[in-house]
Amino acid sequence: MKLKRPLPPNRSLEQIRNHYLVEKAIAERLKRANREERKLIYTTMYEDLFRQVPDHERLTQRKDERATLIANKPKLELVSPFLSKSAVFAEFAPGDCSFSIEIAKYVSFVFGIDISDQRSNSNSVPYNFKLIIYDGYSLDQMKEASVDLVFSDQLVEHFHSEDTRLHFEMVYRILKKVASTCFELHMHFQVPMMFLSISPMSLKAFT
Repeated sequence: MKLKRPLPPNRSLEQIRNHYLVEKAIAERLKRANREERKLIYTTMYEDLFRQVPDHERLTQRKDERATLIANKPKLELVSPFLSKSAVFAEFAPGDCSFSIEIAKYVSFVFGIDISDQRSNSNSVPYNFKLIIYDGYSLDQMKEASVDLVFSDQLVEHFHSEDTRLHFEMVYRILKKVASTCFELHMHFQVPMMFLSISPMSLKAFT
């Protein structure tokens, strides 16, 4: 069989196939579930994924500082124009939080917002970082108009069709009136990524 793309380093075709099938099964569960059922799936989703895919890049990257730096570099370039020492930054779905923790060097405070804690035990947490665990739908832990920049990486395109609007309503609620939101979308297998940066007023029009 001729591959359209080379395999990632240190991963076999069988491992890639297994990863695909596991994520596909989780996606099918989410697609069939109603909102209350999705809340329950979210609580163990990543635990199930990482248990069935121990070679997942999120797990292997934790042990590779150079790989982490390479992965964070384009994201840092994207958000850098919006950063300042007085800014409050929030990242949805930060995973192991390595990018959020890196951002903490450049801003006043950073919130990581996720459905589970995926940090490794080796993560050192700066004084100006807080991880918030939520159910994917309610973000009462965050004050209204408290954030200057909201960021997410490969999150929005994975939402259930019923949940996209609610997510952006949450983002709009926590953003200050003069602020920005940036998100990275992987639109297609052959189109690596698309970066979007929009203002709260544009976001309000979107929702």
